[in-house]
Amino acid sequence: MLQTKNLTKIYKANGVSVKALDDVTLSFGDSGMCFILGKSGSGKSTLLNVCGGLDAPDSGEIIIKNRSSKDFSQKDFDSYRNTYVGFIFQEYNVLNEFSVEDNVMLALELQGKPRDKATVNQLLEMVDLKGMNNRKSNTLSGGQKQRVAIARALVKNPEIIMADEPTGALDSNTGKQVFETLKKLSRDKLVVVISHDREFAERYGDRIIELKDGKVVSDVTRQAGSDKFTETVSQVNPSTLLIRSGSKLSEEDIEKIRNVVENSKSDVIITSDENGVEEYKKSRGIMDNGGGSFVNTVQPQQRQYTDAESKFIRSSLPLRHAARIGASGIKLKPVRFAFTLLLSIISFVMFGMFSCLMFYNNETVVANSMYDYGWDYVRVNQQYVEYVKDSSSYEYANKYPVSFSDYHADKFMSKFGDETLIVANLGVGAIIPLTPKNDVYTKNINGWVDGSGKLEYIYGKPPAQNEIAISEYLYECILTGNLEGAGNVTDYNNLTLMIGGAYNYNGSMNVNVSGVFKCDDIYKKWDGSGNQDRQEMALISSCRSDAFLNYAAINMADYEKFQEILGNMDDREVYASSTITTSGVGATLTMLGAELFSANTFAKLGSSATVYDISGNVVTSTDKALVMDARSMYTFVVYNLCDKIIDKTLKDGELLAKYESVVYDDVTYSDLGYSMSESSGRINYNEEQFVKDYKYLMSFVQENTPDLWNLMKVSLVYNGQVIADKVCFSFGVQTAALGGLDYDKCVQLFKAGDGWMETYSNFDSSKIVDAKYSTAFVKTNTKEKMQTLVRSEQFVNEDDTIYSIQNFIKAQIDTIGGLVAILSGVFLWIGIVMTVFSMLLLFNFITVSINAKRKEIGILRALGASGKDVFKIFLSESAVIVIICSIVSAILTGVISASVNANISANLGVTFSMFTFGIVPVAMIFGIAIVTAVISTFLPVWKNARKRPVEAIRQL
Repeated sequence: MLQTKNLTKIYKANGVSVKALDDVTLSFGDSGMCFILGKSGSGKSTLLNVCGGLDAPDSGEIIIKNRSSKDFSQKDFDSYRNTYVGFIFQEYNVLNEFSVEDNVMLALELQGKPRDKATVNQLLEMVDLKGMNNRKSNTLSGGQKQRVAIARALVKNPEIIMADEPTGALDSNTGKQVFETLKKLSRDKLVVVISHDREFAERYGDRIIELKDGKVVSDVTRQAGSDKFTETVSQVNPSTLLIRSGSKLSEEDIEKIRNVVENSKSDVIITSDENGVEEYKKSRGIMDNGGGSFVNTVQPQQRQYTDAESKFIRSSLPLRHAARIGASGIKLKPVRFAFTLLLSIISFVMFGMFSCLMFYNNETVVANSMYDYGWDYVRVNQQYVEYVKDSSSYEYANKYPVSFSDYHADKFMSKFGDETLIVANLGVGAIIPLTPKNDVYTKNINGWVDGSGKLEYIYGKPPAQNEIAISEYLYECILTGNLEGAGNVTDYNNLTLMIGGAYNYNGSMNVNVSGVFKCDDIYKKWDGSGNQDRQEMALISSCRSDAFLNYAAINMADYEKFQEILGNMDDREVYASSTITTSGVGATLTMLGAELFSANTFAKLGSSATVYDISGNVVTSTDKALVMDARSMYTFVVYNLCDKIIDKTLKDGELLAKYESVVYDDVTYSDLGYSMSESSGRINYNEEQFVKDYKYLMSFVQENTPDLWNLMKVSLVYNGQVIADKVCFSFGVQTAALGGLDYDKCVQLFKAGDGWMETYSNFDSSKIVDAKYSTAFVKTNTKEKMQTLVRSEQFVNEDDTIYSIQNFIKAQIDTIGGLVAILSGVFLWIGIVMTVFSMLLLFNFITVSINAKRKEIGILRALGASGKDVFKIFLSESAVIVIICSIVSAILTGVISASVNANISANLGVTFSMFTFGIVPVAMIFGIAIVTAVISTFLPVWKNARKRPVEAIRQL
């Protein structure tokens, strides 16, 4: 079954090499009791360790059922021990935390076999431990523990039993019982015993191998005796008889003795000297039962084994045993355990708070907060996006408000439903009672909506022509103002109002109130008592501007009439632009609408625009002319003029003195009577005065600073190419225009230098020429609809329009969202640091625990447990910490998150979930805890599991 070939094992200590095994070659049979004798340091324990797979030789091999150890991995050695070897140690090495039965069962379960209580009971009875199944191992005597070890070695029915000084810690009687038990087992198993007791070896051994300095110096096998002649006389060998003491010899016995004497070729000595007889028996290896004497061993031949006979069983430590052993470590170091637990909980809570922040979604929080606050309608404005790119390739986008045209209103309603309300641009009006009861009470109207069937009327009906409908909020404000007829709340048609324009338009229009429509319930947060705190009043003010409160409804057939009376909020034409600016020439090229650089560019400047040339003369055509707005042109001249005067200060004091008579503080002109702020670029002027002053300034520049005058000429000729015949400035537009020129060519010229900046947009300005709607209100009666609306802010439409929610809750949350983003990053690093810290804590705890459990590790490895099984033990120990930490951390994270959210919400007056606590953060807490446990457990266990089992055994 077992062979060793040329085994060599060398240990190095203090620079000295010692051969523990020196070319040892042996062969063992399938059964029999083999003793290995030798003095301390002879190599006998090393030989046992190598044969048992607890250690590996430096050279040579062991062969188990024809399988060579040269091809074995550490897992193969573990499986070999688990399958074939049962170890019995001098110190018993039972697991004190386990019962007798569990200690025995452990070896069986490592093989993946079910708990066989009948077999265990049979074995315990065989080793005289019947009925002691549930006794704790630490309550047993030494002899009882050793018998438990024997039962544990036998329960898996191993084919090899290896015992290392099994009686070294036992008294002689108990030791005799142990050897007698092993002798019985050796009838059908190979029993290898390391011993220093030659007497026991000669009495019980079938084979005795003696080592010295790592070499085999003697290998003898007991020669079997012949059959007994009679009950009193046995023939030990052909020349030796054994006669029982006190026996009465029969005639047959005497005849046998006579035959031996007569056939002897030498003298025969018959003695009854007790000492002499015993010495002779020991010297010849004669057993008391006449079992034979020792002769030189003939190495047994090894038979061939099938693959099935030589198959190994991989170990599998049951999780409950791993957990039990792991949990025992917590009892050993309760203070360390408590400290590790506390700091780990703190670490996981920090990570949990970060995970809550990480899942913070500003859109979801805004939508939920607005919905929870009770908004039925949310105000939305339209913007267009202008993209910017400069010479350093830095890109960003700007957003500008733009009104809704019918085209955009239709697109908006198709996205958000027909219940959407579009507010007309009819300015801000006021409700003024015709016959006030006391003081005149007015109430502003922020906008006008189509009064047709989209609104829910709580009184009256939608407005017909020359009628309006007001909101429930406005109506209750009128009642609060003690207006005439306020007590008659059902007679709405008799409530006559006057609408006056906010722009001081002359004239008036009397209309009837056709009905009162339902608006947001937000206004009910304000009871009019004046008892609200400052925060609440701030909310109410925002509610009135953001919610659908201060609005009235008209019949859209009256739109033109209302527009004529009240005036449009903004009658200027707005154009999207594609602009490139360069600081090198102080010029801006701008695309206006669809008619880019056509001969009609001048017309596109607007009916109120007046264009002047560089000398201040009116220009009627801008064909091939560079047109700049008055502010840009003026700023260009003043800035460059100041720069030129300063440049010449050191060279020409006279010019500086002349300049100072015209310019004060670089920005104030004594003869012109107006000022410009250099920081903001704003100029206070009127057109007539500006033209007069501009001519004066130009003449001063041309006369005194010809260099600057030439620089302005460069605006016409750039890089040697003419780009405009004239340089003009204009009033009435905010943009600059370049007419009748090749835009791409100009862009190419401008980009030839540094400091340029280009803007572009796909917004079609022709779609808003007749825009008449300033804002929109989306009905958000479900949370899903609110979320859809909020998400729409993140997407730019194909025409570069985008929607912007006008709501104080959103504004507040967006502000806090920036803080959350910063905190999220801070919490991330804190979470990472604390997680690493937690790993170090667990790593230290497990490392200490491994040192405290070396005995258990050694026992398990000797039984055949693998490194994976050892990992289970300490992972289960970490799991106890992780489970406690995870549960407590998840609870604390939830409590802290809810508390922080509640405090912020109370201060804001709206629902705000800064920390999003839920299943995902809890899963992340458990996940990072598991990862922490695995990593912190794996490293120290991996380090120890790589060691050969003999290193753990030596700690026993």
